[in-house]
Amino acid sequence: MELVRDLYEHQPGQHNSPVAPEEEEAYRAFLLAVRKLKWRSNVGLFLQVKSGGHTHEFNIDTNAVAGLFAAAEGDPQLRNAVRLVFGTGVPDEKWKTTAGTISTAISEVQQAISNGLSTCTYSIYGTHAPGVPASSASSVSGIIIEGRQHRLVGGVDRCVLEQRELSADGTKVIAVSSKDVRHLSRIHTDNMGDLLIRKRKKSGSVLRLLRELEKAMSAIPTDTVVELMVG
Repeated sequence: MELVRDLYEHQPGQHNSPVAPEEEEAYRAFLLAVRKLKWRSNVGLFLQVKSGGHTHEFNIDTNAVAGLFAAAEGDPQLRNAVRLVFGTGVPDEKWKTTAGTISTAISEVQQAISNGLSTCTYSIYGTHAPGVPASSASSVSGIIIEGRQHRLVGGVDRCVLEQRELSADGTKVIAVSSKDVRHLSRIHTDNMGDLLIRKRKKSGSVLRLLRELEKAMSAIPTDTVVELMVG
């Protein structure tokens, strides 16, 4: 998979308006930093960064970003820093700030993770229906265990097995009990075989991502206005 795509609205040396040599050099340094990104993604979302005449798209891992949002929820300053870099989670949201402001926000998130901020996520891997290839999901419904219906729900710092039954009035299915299963690696089911519980500690990959983004931002003058979008 192509990890980084550089989309040029204007190629270097082909701008619609004059560009000072030092500005051109700054953009070339930015492009070089972008091409050195090593982090990986397994989802289709991206962080788009526009500066000057260039647009750059970075693939992002929604599990990693979701972990950051959840972990920062109780800290207003950290939450604001995460939102400066990744937005608020609204699809196709756009926001503008300066390269220097983004760099400061990145540093704050880096420091919080280095100080022990947890961004651990749990997902469920297995064959969720007959004939369907095994895949990963944040939750799986329709599970039968010892003849009873269950749902397995993962997420940030949680993995819960719910027993579900039809409500007394017969209008909906409700959870009648729940059990924390974060300590388990697999759950045997009557109808889906073994479902594997995968624990992913994302802080290492997020730190690598933030370091590379910081390098890219440092190649731009701090007062340069940058437009960002998550799509």
